[in-house]
Amino acid sequence: MTISNDPGLRTRAALLALDFQDMFLKWGANQPPRSGLHASSLLVSEQEWCTRRYVLADLFPDSAETPELKQWQWKQQAIFENGWDLHKRWQHLFRQFANVVGELGKLELDLTHYDEDRDLYFSPDAILDIAGEHYVVEIKGINHAAFESLTNDLTVAMKACETVEKAVSQANLYMHLLELEHAVILIENKNTQDFRVWITEYDRQQVLPYVQRAYSVKGHIALTKVNGTYPRRVCQSPDDALARKCPMATCCFSH
Repeated sequence: MTISNDPGLRTRAALLALDFQDMFLKWGANQPPRSGLHASSLLVSEQEWCTRRYVLADLFPDSAETPELKQWQWKQQAIFENGWDLHKRWQHLFRQFANVVGELGKLELDLTHYDEDRDLYFSPDAILDIAGEHYVVEIKGINHAAFESLTNDLTVAMKACETVEKAVSQANLYMHLLELEHAVILIENKNTQDFRVWITEYDRQQVLPYVQRAYSVKGHIALTKVNGTYPRRVCQSPDDALARKCPMATCCFSH
């Protein structure tokens, strides 16, 4: 086989790489905005949380917009798609060989639930029956360097890796909503497919701030419907970093 160093072919390859990146951008921009408040949306830092966003999304669902194409980073979309594939692989394995909780043909594998009390949607990665007890399963993938920092001590692993910490918070919220006592945290090395597993117990105190956010959104929706008083605006302008990736930004700054 002859390897060509033709500059024209290298230029063509570079242009093709840009085309492939653009495919990820288009895929991200074409994803429909989520409707309703989802549990995973509650698990952000205080700096990223905005009650107003979700109140507006409930009151003006047709005003939700997909952020402009230029705001989507192709690599972020590729990472998201890779993580989705990782989850599907584990869920396929559970479907074949684990005791997945479910009724009437609906297995608890990314199955969406609705909590009426908190007006909240949530979709655990899986719920398995293990020795007669139901366990929430939270799956995450991390890079090799982060994986190498983990130990069998979950508290240490949470301090070493933000993704592990978020997985525990998310599983704890699901345990609260489902009234379960234990969860499985499954972290995979995306480079080697090695994985670690921990079991964590429900911690009510840890989950209360996130639950309060859900009640705050529900309460403000009711209040706004009565007297038209909206929650305060977090961003100073549509050009703020948080506003640029918010599907309700245009609606927010029009009121």
